[in-house]
Parts: sequence; structure tokens; C-alpha cells
Amino acid sequence: MYHRDRNVFPEIAPWVRRNEFLHDTYVRSPVPYYYEDRHLLPQPLWRGHDTIIRMYYYAWEVAFANFIRPNRESRFIADFVETAFNSHLFMWDSAFITLFCRYVHRLFPAIRTLDNFYAKQHNDGYICRQIIEVDGTDVYAENDPDSTGPNIMAWAEWLHYQHYGDKERLQKIFPPLYAYHLWYRRYRAWPDGTYFATGWSSGMDNSARIPDSEHYHQHWSWLDATAQQALDARTLAWIAELCGQPEEASSLHAEYEQLHGLVNDKFWDDAEGFYYDRPPSGVLGPNKAISSYWALLADLVPPDRLDRFVSHLDDPRSFKRSHRVPTLAANASGYSSGGAYWLGGVWAPTNYMVVRGLCEHGYRDLAHDISLNHVLNMQQVFRDTQTIWENYAPDEIRRGNLSRPRFVGWSGLGPVAMLIENVIGVEVNSPANMVTWDLRLPEPHGVYQLAFDEDTTTTLRCSAAGADGRRAIHIRSDSHYRLVVSYQAQNYDFAITPGDQFYELPGGHKLRGSNEMPEPKVLSAMV
Repeated sequence: MYHRDRNVFPEIAPWVRRNEFLHDTYVRSPVPYYYEDRHLLPQPLWRGHDTIIRMYYYAWEVAFANFIRPNRESRFIADFVETAFNSHLFMWDSAFITLFCRYVHRLFPAIRTLDNFYAKQHNDGYICRQIIEVDGTDVYAENDPDSTGPNIMAWAEWLHYQHYGDKERLQKIFPPLYAYHLWYRRYRAWPDGTYFATGWSSGMDNSARIPDSEHYHQHWSWLDATAQQALDARTLAWIAELCGQPEEASSLHAEYEQLHGLVNDKFWDDAEGFYYDRPPSGVLGPNKAISSYWALLADLVPPDRLDRFVSHLDDPRSFKRSHRVPTLAANASGYSSGGAYWLGGVWAPTNYMVVRGLCEHGYRDLAHDISLNHVLNMQQVFRDTQTIWENYAPDEIRRGNLSRPRFVGWSGLGPVAMLIENVIGVEVNSPANMVTWDLRLPEPHGVYQLAFDEDTTTTLRCSAAGADGRRAIHIRSDSHYRLVVSYQAQNYDFAITPGDQFYELPGGHKLRGSNEMPEPKVLSAMV
């Protein structure tokens, strides 16, 4: 029942009242300067790939220039990373930007960009997806179909937690995110429980998957909006469990199971082996889009459907183009070989989403191939143009034909997060006090001074593979943690202690010292 005098629904109101961000005030803190602080960055190593390393540092140079203090008139409560599109903060962009900026969290806590959205929550739980930086006002009224989404802020917060283990932050962000989730359920769902969006509120402005939908839902059920709500429910359930909210956790798990059933009942085309958006007629398709892979990331795909669904990513007729992965399949109506924004353009956020989903379901070979392809193609365009672009063409190695330069912005995901996590292969699980390293590159490679947890910094590097496949790895750490290394289809489990350790692979035998390991050249590639 609607509670008229407060203009909120009674199940949402208590959570909005617990939103501490609404009462926070801005506290001025130092903003790092690239040319003074770049030596504190994680330093990737990949011998023979100097241009990629230069692109990595260029990404940070541009990103640092977008670390902003707010205007007093905005009533923002935190420094933020500018979206790099215009003088507005965008919810979708900001969530993805935090995912690569977490690698410099100790220098600049970019995750607090999201605090400015939480601080602008309405008393019914609504949060606008686009906020004007100069005065902090919403761009959209909440009843506008373009007004909010995609619903992925909880996912971004969860990945930050995986890197730094900050449970206190989870306690603080749960109330506003749960209130927003309840608002989304009430105002963005159809009676059958599926969800809708528009081109703009889905983040994929001119996508051709649903006709004439740039600013209107067309009464379709949108697969990505439905899958994102499922992802949000599952993520918030995990957060609720950690924060001592068992009733909310149980409710969210039940909601996730319901959405799992809906996605597989209403969006799956068994003949095509693919999930499509659903029109009012119920006849699915016909346009395959990368947005369907939110179902993979949200773990909505049953085991007997996984291989068929994933296979489209490795099919040249669909998504395996010269530059992977186009946002619209090549055999879809409206596909553009030059990208044409979301009509086939290759975008960092959707690539990162796809790769995360593949890794979480064991498709690590394909995730590595896609990431390597993306980073190498970005490198070639960077060599030609000396900048990073908003998006890229799928069928030629060049910028997208509708794209902006110096876009860092979420395009930093490629040369930072995907380089470290999926090409070099290093991932952090701070709550488990564990680092995993998937060794695939034949050249000497690694990453220096990688920070995670509250105070751990570590260096991981390895030698080139010898003719017999043998190589040495060197780990330096200032704390204890568990390292799991995957090499040649074997996993090796090491208990890392403060100081230097050297091991030989395969076998995992401990070496005595650095003289038993070739010393890789550290590339000096800062711009």
C-alpha cells in the first residue's frame, strides 16, 4: 500500500532512513598527481610488449586527470572519477570505472564515486542514473523510462570488497542499495516479473536489438535488465549475509531463484541456443546482442545450456570478429562493421562483463583469448593514434567510427584490469587472503607492487618458459597470503610469507635465491 504522506512505500522507507550517505558531508582529502605519484602504481611487466605497457601508463595519466573534487554547490560528499563523456556523472560508467580504479584505491578511493549517487537517493529509494556535476541535480525525473540503470552498483561494490575486504563499507552501502533494489522491483518490472529498460537506461543507446527503443521500452521484456536484477539480488543477498541481515538475505535468494526460472522460461531460444529479448507477442529475437551475456555473469544459464550459449562468442559469424567482442552479432540486422556506437562497436564494459562471466564458469581459455585480442588491438590503435578510444571497430583494427579520444573513462578496463587479471592472469580474493595466477604468456611477465587487502603489497614475476616448459617464479610480499598458480593444467598452492620466495614450475619446488631465476628487464614505459 502506498504511504501517501511520506511519498514512499512502507517496505522501502526504513532502508532509506538508514542511508547514512544522505547525512554525510564532504571532507577534503589529497588528490594524487600523476607525475608525482605514478611510481606508486602497480607495474605490469610483459617483455617485448613495450607499447602495451606505455598504453597502461597512458591510461593512468588520463584517469588521474579525471580525479575530481566536487563543487560545493553540487553537495556531493566525495571526490570522484569523471565519466569523461560530459560534465555529468553516469551511474553505469561510474560503476565500471571503479573496477579498474580499484588498483589505485590507496592513492584515490574511486569507489567513493558511487557515494555521490547514494547521497542523492530519493525518499522512495530511486537514484537517478545521471547527475549534473556542477550543481548535483538529477537529469531525469524518475518516471522517465530513461531515468535510471543499469542496476549494477552492488556488483561493483562486491568486486571492490573482493579486492580489499572492507566489510565496514558493505555495512554502509547495503541500506541504499537494498532500497534502490526494491524501487527497481516496483517500478521497472512487468506483471510477469520480467524487467524493462530503454536503449539509454540499458547503457546501450542505439542498440538494434529492440526496434525503436532508444528512449522507450516498447513493452518488451529486456533480458539484460532482468538478468541484472537477478545479479543484484544475488549480490545483495551475499552482502546481507555478511552484514547480519538474514531475513533480507533469504528474500533476495528467493527472488534470485524466481528470476532464474523466468529467464530460462521466457528468454531462451532452444533452436538457436541463445537468450533473446522478448516482445509482447512472445516470439523471440531475432537480433543477438552482447547484452545477453549478463545471464552468464548472473549464473542464470543451466549447465546443459552453457556450451551452446558460450559457443556464439567463438563463432566468426556472430561475435568472433577481428576485434572481439562486438556488441551486436555480425549476423544481426543493423550490424555495422565500423561499430556505429552500439551497432557492433567493441566496448570495454561489455567485454569486461563477458570475460568475468566466462571466468566464473570455467571458460578461462576463451576469456584469455578475448582479453588478449582486445588488449593487442587496442595497442595497435594506440600506436597509430596515441590515444585510447571510447569504442573500437569490430572488423578493422581502428577506432569505432563514432567514438571519442582520451576516453579513460571505462576504456581503462582494457589496458589495466583485463591486462592484469586476464592477460597476465593475476586475480585477488582478499576475504580468502588469496591470490591466483593463471600463467599463460610465454615471455617473462608479472606485476610489481600490487596492493590488496588493507595493507598487503606483493610482486609476482616469472621467467620465460624454457624448451622443456620449465620456468621460475619470484614472489615478494610484505604479508602472509595464499598463492594458487595454474600452469600447464596443474595447480600449485604456495604459502607466501614476508620477503622473497622463488619456485620452479612445473613441480613447485622451492629455489634458493634469485640467482636461479633469470632477471626480467623492468620496462620503463611511463609517458
